[in-house]
Order: sequence, then C-alpha cells, then structure tokens
Amino acid sequence: VEVQFAAFLQHFGSSNQHHLNTACECNIGAGTVFLYVDHVIQALGDLGPHFIKWPDQTRCAEIHKAFGEQGFPGAIGAINGSLIHFVEVPAVDGSYYYCHKKFFGANIQAMVDHEGYFTSYDIGWPASQNDIVIFKKSSIWLERHKFFEPDKYLLAD
Repeated sequence: VEVQFAAFLQHFGSSNQHHLNTACECNIGAGTVFLYVDHVIQALGDLGPHFIKWPDQTRCAEIHKAFGEQGFPGAIGAINGSLIHFVEVPAVDGSYYYCHKKFFGANIQAMVDHEGYFTSYDIGWPASQNDIVIFKKSSIWLERHKFFEPDKYLLAD
C-alpha cells in the first residue's frame, strides 16, 4: 500500500511528471504506475464519505459559533476550487479540460470548517469549468435546504 500511495503522490505531485519517471522513482514497472494510481483513486473514493462529511447539527453549531467569533456571523464553512494539472492531454474531449491558465487539468472544489477539516468536495470537473458553475451543480447547492438554515452561508473568494 505504501508503494502504491507513493506512486500516486509522485505521479500527481510534480508538474510535468511522466509515468516513466514515477516508475523509476518507485522502482516499479511503467504500467504498474497506472494500476497503482487507479487503486489509490478508488480507495480515496471509497474512504472519502467516511471521513469527509457534512457536519451534524451539533458540529454545525460549533462551526457557526467559531466563525462568528472571527467576525463572520452566519458562516458555516469556507469553499474554494483548485486546479489539478494533467501531465498529458486527455484522449477524450481533451480541449474541454484546457483552462484559462493555459494547461490541461481538472477542477476540485472543497469546503472546510473553521479548523480546516473538509466537510464536502466535488472532484473531476474539467479545468475549463469555473468555481461558480461547479458549485451551482453540486449537491450542496442543489439540496441547500438540507444543509443551510436561511441565515447561514459559506465564505468564498
């Protein structure tokens, strides 16, 4: 598992990182890089909901209080998007993944509480999609009546 995660981090953690470099760094076969990356992505997808979840009512009250003490009454989280740079152009619909920063990638949008713990995320959107488009298509927005009382909001840039 450690080598699989190391290959994942090496593969995605360096700009312009080619899978052959990852293979050499981790002492594994070139094809194994993709296998290990897929395993880690699957594991993160499976584990994510156990660790990253919307806070219950008690925790929301704590978060609300803490943001209020910092001068943001009503805030129950902070949200932002981040671009993940692709090493290679996607084979299918590649141009859709080209962003305003002049590279190919994906967009991840995540929310955190006052302590920096993740409470929600949306991943896999093409880098060409901006934060507001992703947010308006997220389950948090589409089902906002389940997550937000009328006087609550998220901090965003």
